[in-house]
Amino acid sequence: MTGIMKKITIILLVMVLILVCPCCAQEISDAELISLGDVARYNFIVFDNDVVAWLEYDLDQNRLLQSSIHRYNISTGMQELVVADPSGKFSLDFSGDRYVWSDQRGIFLYDE
Repeated sequence: MTGIMKKITIILLVMVLILVCPCCAQEISDAELISLGDVARYNFIVFDNDVVAWLEYDLDQNRLLQSSIHRYNISTGMQELVVADPSGKFSLDFSGDRYVWSDQRGIFLYDE
């Protein structure tokens, strides 16, 4: 194959890929924003049925790190604060109205 033939073949191949590939892509719906912060402060996001729960970190009035547990109910569109104690929380899971987390010293269970 000559150099010109190779170039034409490559151009045709690129044109076919440009035309075919967009047809294979799937569109996704817009994501729903649940919570927004101006700094990285969310961690350990968990999901159960229609509820999303997460740990949210912030600084208290003494500039010490504190964490709280929040949840968002997809069905109602409501966001709520679940646990607001100042202890550090480093992992989270929940099922229904029961939340469990660790502060690296122990494991805690909160049952609403």
